Amino acid sequence: MIFRINDIKDIAAARSLLVAPGETLADTLAEHGMKQPELAERMGRPLKTINEIINGKAAITPDTARQLERVLGVPGQFWLNAEKNYRADIAELEEKRRLLTEEQECIKWFPIKEIQKRGYIPETQQITETLHHLWRFFRVSSADAFHAFYAEHYLKVNFKKSNKYAESQYALATWLRMGEIEASEQDVPEYDAKKFQSQLEEMKKLVMKQPDDFWKQAVSLCNQAGVYLVYVPSLQKAPASGAAHWLHNNPIIQLSNRYKTNDHFWFALYHEAGHILKHSKKDVFVEGLEEYDGFKAIEEKEAEADDFSSEMLIPKKSFNEYKAISNLNETYIKSLAKRWKTHPAIVVGRLQKFEAIHHSQFNNLKVKISLD
Repeated sequence: MIFRINDIKDIAAARSLLVAPGETLADTLAEHGMKQPELAERMGRPLKTINEIINGKAAITPDTARQLERVLGVPGQFWLNAEKNYRADIAELEEKRRLLTEEQECIKWFPIKEIQKRGYIPETQQITETLHHLWRFFRVSSADAFHAFYAEHYLKVNFKKSNKYAESQYALATWLRMGEIEASEQDVPEYDAKKFQSQLEEMKKLVMKQPDDFWKQAVSLCNQAGVYLVYVPSLQKAPASGAAHWLHNNPIIQLSNRYKTNDHFWFALYHEAGHILKHSKKDVFVEGLEEYDGFKAIEEKEAEADDFSSEMLIPKKSFNEYKAISNLNETYIKSLAKRWKTHPAIVVGRLQKFEAIHHSQFNNLKVKISLD
């Protein structure tokens, strides 16, 4: 039975509508003009057992159902189905009661509307149904299970700590979970680190040419090495730019929509790849949330990922020979890009980063991108 429950008082109303198998048994006995002692004697069962069944204190077992069929002529399967459905309804109401009394407050912490808008959980007006679908989304059984699992395995933060950053913590957990769901749509083999390193070298051709289908090709290259590459737009309360985490034994590179040009995009992708190749799978790395309490980056590891990305895109030794050149022009920048087998936007981005040129210069060489 499906109950529409939005308030604790609805639980009692729904409970009053349920018909216990014992009530049906009592009515059947009345139709036969039979009392409980006679039924007990005919079944060879203690009177106490019959009384407990009729009062809902004991369940109808398969043996009892067969005996009732022989004595009363009502099929045993009828009694078993009645018992099964009744217990399932009782369990459903108890679950809804628990959700309303213990977990209702949880809804305000999660970006429910954004989760629904993106189609991860259905829209519903019932609080209990929303919570039910929310825990299915996270693949946990309850709020306590969510707090324990995600605090332990993902964010290393105290979700229950009440502070102004609480909503961002829950939103980040939501964003990472969306990445897992998107990753599960990709078919990947066992992760191969050496293969991944090789694929990243191959990907530099995409960096240099910046084809229209660069994302599709990048996903394919990563997938062949057992790496998920997913795009998940950031959430309002968790404006993450990227993340590196793992789904079982395969790594996930998760990127958001905060990259507007190709120089930032490729640096971010190689940065997350650096985390995967250099750091433990037990760690979860999230970029773009440095200003949020509880998301303090490990500076040493972030620096290593930055160095990895920089070296993959333009080797430091090569770049240091040219970064101090004055009076740069587009033609020369393009020639450097050709020499380094990269895209002019990567050269511009690097020069801007090291303040060899102003951040307003040569941005016309960058390619605007959108993964939406």
